[in-house]
Amino acid sequence: MKNKVIMTALSAAASCGLQADPISGTGFSADAIAEKEGANPDEVTDYGGLARWVFAEEGSPSIDTTAATVAVPDSVDRTFLTDFGTAFSLQPYDQSNILVSGDIFTLDRPAAYSNLQFLIFGIGGNGVDNFQATITFTDASTRLLVFTINDWQASRDYNATNKIAIARRGAGGWNSYFGPGVFPREINYDLPEEDQSKVIQSIEFTLNDRLAVSAINGTGSGPGVNLAVTDIVYDQNAGSLTLTWLNTGAASYLVKYSTIWS
Repeated sequence: MKNKVIMTALSAAASCGLQADPISGTGFSADAIAEKEGANPDEVTDYGGLARWVFAEEGSPSIDTTAATVAVPDSVDRTFLTDFGTAFSLQPYDQSNILVSGDIFTLDRPAAYSNLQFLIFGIGGNGVDNFQATITFTDASTRLLVFTINDWQASRDYNATNKIAIARRGAGGWNSYFGPGVFPREINYDLPEEDQSKVIQSIEFTLNDRLAVSAINGTGSGPGVNLAVTDIVYDQNAGSLTLTWLNTGAASYLVKYSTIWS
């Protein structure tokens, strides 16, 4: 008697974890992170909104570690862990890696979220800074998120870490200086209940100069897009069944199946 598996019903559901996970997408328009190996601040994109300051990778020769206690993580990992316990995934340092005002971040895999977290790099200043993000859902509805901080340099409630190491661009090359009031911010938004079942397609940013978004996280509230199985391979000799499906960005999946014995 041979055992035979027949897939008579197959579905999958995303399991929503409690932790916020990185959200991948496109739309990054400027390079504001200088690599440590064979790079100097003049090799990154000129973005005037940061007044020609750039963020330096850990291990860069310009960083005085006795003063600048936090640097952009090594490019091998690119995981920026904040003091709030959130692990953000930064973009590769050899390409555009920040979102500036007017940029539209389009999710690689649209999904529904109960909350969003933004990691913001800024060069400080003692004036009012405004952060706005317009979410567009797949049903064409939108949600405006607004955050205002009266004094970016003196306000500490939203600090993601201590001061972050940066390097001045220009003829001087790598200057050993970690920056004027450069405090990364982690800003969290709990989405209204009526938006938590909607699938987010994109996010457009309106930012003051001196601010840039470097990473986005979110806690999923559902599978978001319909799960599509793209391949089923049954190996009778090995007694194994391999399923391939489109990744929705969920932390885990549940597969329903049935078997027939003959």
